[in-house]
Amino acid sequence: MRTLAAGKSLRWLLVVIIMAVITLAVVPESWVGRYPGIVDVVVKDGGHIIGFFLLSSTAAFIYRAKFGKKAVILILFGSAVIAVISEGVQFLSQSRKPNVNDLGLDVSGSALGILAVWQLNKLRPACLKSTPIQR
Repeated sequence: MRTLAAGKSLRWLLVVIIMAVITLAVVPESWVGRYPGIVDVVVKDGGHIIGFFLLSSTAAFIYRAKFGKKAVILILFGSAVIAVISEGVQFLSQSRKPNVNDLGLDVSGSALGILAVWQLNKLRPACLKSTPIQR
């Protein structure tokens, strides 16, 4: 029983860490200044990777029953479009600048999310192919 509680605590800790990284990544630099050294890289780049990892893994999980090349291409294309839009919007802000490297991080995060769901689909096909709604 104790290990079950510890497992749940670790899962929630992971969720809190992911939320903190994403939150810190979107805070304008004018509010907090630059983060020191490696923290800046982890927070800013990590926010891009984690955000698009979650976006694409959620989409891949939704399409897991028809998880083929078409679904992977559609999810990657959709993620790339969202990444281009999110960087393009930064042209409208005086305090932010669009960055091509961020597009690469976004697409990398999407690819990692798809890969994670694909691996889960291979490891546990029966569990992932049935949903709680189906009877």
